[in-house]
Amino acid sequence: MPEIKQESFETPHMPNSIPGGRILLNLPFAYTPPTSIKLIVSMPTIAQHTTMYTMPYEMPFHGTDRTPKFDGTPDMLAEFIDMYEECADRAGLQGLDKIKGIIKYLERDDRELWAGLPEAQASNYNAFMKEIKVMYLGWDGKR
Repeated sequence: MPEIKQESFETPHMPNSIPGGRILLNLPFAYTPPTSIKLIVSMPTIAQHTTMYTMPYEMPFHGTDRTPKFDGTPDMLAEFIDMYEECADRAGLQGLDKIKGIIKYLERDDRELWAGLPEAQASNYNAFMKEIKVMYLGWDGKR
């Protein structure tokens, strides 16, 4: 391993020989740190807000236990609509999305019947539901 040789050198110019330089004190001194330091720092208070993140609600999958179910009878219509609207409101569905959503939960025959209504292509969910309720005789509308 090569040996490192330390050389000493002298500064060619002393500070008092620097043109325009001004030396206030030319005495050597040793730095002695203070024995105690009192440091007062004022930090601004930042209000912390807790942001709760909630997962967006997703409509239940068809065929699961949370799925709104309709057997095609007028007796089940009110319960089906209530359960569906609760889920749809939590999911934030509106207009045409809400109409398409309710049709997806129906069995094949009812799905074809409901999807064939002119109101099923519009964005007015209330008009669509009014037409649905007319189709089921014996439904008293009590919810």
